[in-house]
Amino acid sequence: MLSLLCLLSLSALASAAGTADPIRAAVAAQLGVDEADVEVRSVGTVAGLPDGDTCAVQLPRVGAVTGLVPVTLHCGAGRWQTHAYVEVWRSVPVAVADTRAGERVEVRTERVSSYRLHGEEPVADVGAWTARVDLEAGAPLTTTRVRPAPDLERGSPVRLVAGGNGLRITADGELLQEGWHGRPVSVLNLSTRTVLEGVYAGDSVVTLGTP
Repeated sequence: MLSLLCLLSLSALASAAGTADPIRAAVAAQLGVDEADVEVRSVGTVAGLPDGDTCAVQLPRVGAVTGLVPVTLHCGAGRWQTHAYVEVWRSVPVAVADTRAGERVEVRTERVSSYRLHGEEPVADVGAWTARVDLEAGAPLTTTRVRPAPDLERGSPVRLVAGGNGLRITADGELLQEGWHGRPVSVLNLSTRTVLEGVYAGDSVVTLGTP
């Protein structure tokens, strides 16, 4: 089986007439993508490859299999070294418009080549994101370019709620840090100008442990 011993050097049948198709198949199998999403742009010259023979294509055991990829061809008792330039296309989140670092990113999904990812890992196509760096429109969102956006931004107005057992006190406040649902957060009571600790409860409400 191709997955035996978790080998990353996946094999596919190749012929001396051309190795692009079997390389494409091997890359697709290793990455778990459709062969239609893999493009082998070029394959290096292989001198002395047996004509009409079948060969196994071996990919690197570690590292990426996009960009310039070393390839080993096993043909009978012989072995040949070459390389291929490989691109893989994936549907990933990209920025809709130019976005400055620290701003929330408006997102759409677009089919993007691995060449545009520059070896970076794209983020999941769910949730909201804040730019870590300035982004141009159409830039793929990767873990180095964006971070998860908070539920409420620092400086946002909130309603402070404290009390229990029928006694409920409310006041206007302001977030002193990013708010995440269910997590502790520092707030400023705008009436007393005091800093308090509470928990962001969603819907612009921060609950306080004591009045």
